[in-house]
Amino acid sequence: MSKKIFTMLSLALMLSLIPKFSFTVDASTTCSTKQECNDIISEAQSQISDLKSKEAAVQKEIDIVEGDMGTTIQKISETETAISEFEKKISIKENEIKNSENEIKKLENDIKELKEVVAERMRVSQRLSRGNTILQVLSESDSIVDFIRRLRVVNHFAESDAESMDELSLLVSQQQAMLATLKVQKQELAENKASLEVERETLTAYQEKLEQQKQELAKQMQQLESERLSAAEIIAIAEEQKKILEQTPPPPVSSGGSSSSGGVISGSGFMIPLATGYVSCEFMCYPNHTGIDLANYGDTSTPVYAAQAGTVIRAGWHSAYGNHVMITHNVNGQILTTVYAHMHSAPYVSVGQQVSRGTQLGTMGNTGNSFGAHLHFEVYEGYYNYPYAVNPRNYISFPSSW
Repeated sequence: MSKKIFTMLSLALMLSLIPKFSFTVDASTTCSTKQECNDIISEAQSQISDLKSKEAAVQKEIDIVEGDMGTTIQKISETETAISEFEKKISIKENEIKNSENEIKKLENDIKELKEVVAERMRVSQRLSRGNTILQVLSESDSIVDFIRRLRVVNHFAESDAESMDELSLLVSQQQAMLATLKVQKQELAENKASLEVERETLTAYQEKLEQQKQELAKQMQQLESERLSAAEIIAIAEEQKKILEQTPPPPVSSGGSSSSGGVISGSGFMIPLATGYVSCEFMCYPNHTGIDLANYGDTSTPVYAAQAGTVIRAGWHSAYGNHVMITHNVNGQILTTVYAHMHSAPYVSVGQQVSRGTQLGTMGNTGNSFGAHLHFEVYEGYYNYPYAVNPRNYISFPSSW
C-alpha cells in the first residue's frame, strides 16, 4: 500500500472519532417578566453562538473529506488509466508471442524439409561410391574445365546443405530465446496490472468510507442547523412575549356588564367570546376535547369577540381548526393564550395586530374538523401548547344562555 493511501486511511480513522454534537433547546420556554424574557434571549443567543462554532468545525471536516474524495477519485482515474495501458501492452506482447511461435513453427518446418532433402541426397550418395560419382561426372563433362565445374557443383550442394542447417538451427534458437523473453515480459506486465487492481480496490473502498463519513457529517450539520433554528425561534418567541409585556396594559377587572362590543364580561376580566348563545359541549365532553363549544342555533352571522386584550399570534386556516385566531394576553403579569376556531370566514384580524377586549374576530361557523356551526374556544396558561389547555370556565362564567 502506498504512503498516500495509508495517510488517507489514517485520516478516515481520525474523522470517525469526531464526536457527534447533540444540543437541545426548549422551544416551549415562556417568560412572564421583561427580565425573564431578556435572560431567555441572552441564553438562546449564547447557544446560537456555540452552535455556529460547532457548525464551522463540522464544515471544516466536511471540506477535508470532500478534498480527500476529490484526490481519491483522481487517483482511481489515474490507476484505471494505468491498468488500461498495461492491458494494451499485454495484448501487444501476446501478439508478439503468437508471431514468435508462428515463426518458430515455420523455421521448424523449413528444417524438416531440408532434412528430408539431405536425407534423400544421402541415400543417393550411398548407392554411388565416390569414385563412380567422379567417373559419372567425368563422363558427362565436355572438357576438363567442364569436369572441374561439375565437381564443384556437387561439393557446393553438400556444403550449402550443412550451412543452411546451421543457419536454420541458429534462427530457431534465437526465436526460442525471444519467446522466453516475451513470456517473462508478459508475466511482469500481468503482475503490475494485478498490483494496480488491488490498489484500485483499496482506493474504491476508501472512497466509500469517505462518502459514508461525509453523510454522517452532513447529518450532524443538519442537526446543528435545526437546533440553531430552534434557538432562533426561542428568541423570536421571547421577543414577542417581551413586546406583549411592554405594550399590553393589565385589563381592568369588572364584575360584569357588557363591553363596547356588547359581550358578557366575567369576574376575571374575560368576556364570553360569542355575542349570544349557549354552551353546546363542555370542556372534555368527549376525549381530547380541549375546549368548550359555544353555539347559537346555527346562526353563522353571530359575532366572535376577543375574550381579552392581547396580540394576535395566529390568524388563518388550519385543517382541524378551520378559520381560526390565536391571541396571547398579559393579565396582571400572567401570560394566557386563547383560541377561536371553526369561524365562518377568514379572520378579520392579522398576525401581530394588537386587539382590545371585545374586538370582533369573525363570525361563528362550521369550518375545519367541525360538525355543525359553533365556536370552539380554548384557553392555555402560557403560550399555545396543545393538548395542555385548561377549562375556559376557570376564567369565564358561562350562564345557561346569554
